[in-house]
Amino acid sequence: MKITLISYLVIVSFVVAGCASTSLKEAKQTQTNDIAPVKAKDEVAVNASASFEKQNGSVKIIFDSAGNWESISSIASGAIAATTYDAKEQASTIASMRAKRNIAEFLSSQISSTRTMVVVSKTLQKAKETIENQTNGQPISLSDDENSKIDQELKDSSKQINLDKNSFTLANIVREQISESSNAILKGLTVVSQNVSTDGKAMQVELRITKKNINLASAIRQEMQ
Repeated sequence: MKITLISYLVIVSFVVAGCASTSLKEAKQTQTNDIAPVKAKDEVAVNASASFEKQNGSVKIIFDSAGNWESISSIASGAIAATTYDAKEQASTIASMRAKRNIAEFLSSQISSTRTMVVVSKTLQKAKETIENQTNGQPISLSDDENSKIDQELKDSSKQINLDKNSFTLANIVREQISESSNAILKGLTVVSQNVSTDGKAMQVELRITKKNINLASAIRQEMQ
């Protein structure tokens, strides 16, 4: 069963405006009642990933074929001013700030955008198809050509984008889970890598937060109360 982009826009307009917002619990209940959940072989969900380019880097989200997000990360760069003794440290600080801003902007606006929902939905559909044909253990993602095709379809208002209903429902659950955890995501970001570019002119930093880390931090806080 397919859901058209026009139908999607109607749904999202209500979600964003708050006129008919759906809770995570309700979304899961709808999935249970109306749609057979996507399950991998042996009940193991397959990871999928989607990357989104930002002005100062990129944001990557990893989620699974059951609609659960796993991690969010961002990579950004800062120029190294060779004239100062602490140039690399300053460049790292700038890169970290840019990476955090990338994620903050993604959470505040881009997570609910039409393009994000279409990309996540189509990635989940691809993951489902990959599950049925065995996987190599690597996160499933759309190719550059598939992403370009989505961009072209979104630009052409005369075309309808057909989305698999089950995948769209799971994409909406991913969106809600991430949105509900936005504050914890921004507070829990940590530096996972710092690398100097090959030409030595920039420092590249990656920030990341995982859902497991958020749950662990929450459990520790509850025990300390």
